[in-house]
Amino acid sequence: MAAAPLLTLAAPPLAFAAGLYVIARALGITDFVAMPALALVNAMMALPFVHRLVDPPMALAQERYGRLADNLGLTGWARLRLVEWPLLAPSAAAAFALAMALSLGDLGVVALFGSQSLVTLPALLYAKLGSYRVAEADGIAALLAGLVLVLFLVAGRFGGRYARRE
Repeated sequence: MAAAPLLTLAAPPLAFAAGLYVIARALGITDFVAMPALALVNAMMALPFVHRLVDPPMALAQERYGRLADNLGLTGWARLRLVEWPLLAPSAAAAFALAMALSLGDLGVVALFGSQSLVTLPALLYAKLGSYRVAEADGIAALLAGLVLVLFLVAGRFGGRYARRE
């Protein structure tokens, strides 16, 4: 089970996106598939990193409280909320921020599926730099850096609230 997220490294996300693009283009549904493909490929790209952040606290929660939770009959959402979440929250917040930062910086899927209706900040930044609009590109880069900074600050604040409970 621990090796499953690492299987996404066997098939690079951009190669997976290229395969999705070829299939979607053959079926004539590239506009319909663009947003789900963007989300899916970004999730695949972040999965190994997120797994490395979230797996140790989950194993710790199972080691510390697993038998007790089983004996009390805690399952599903109740077990997650009462047993696992206090240990998992700081890592989950960091994993969320990391996954969002990775997806904000992704240019691969948009290069294939991009259109007038689907433009991301990195694609817009690349377009502005390509047309020598450096002042506009500076603003977009600052916005992108600010978004990533806010994501990590919020994740740190959210994760820090639960970190004192251990």
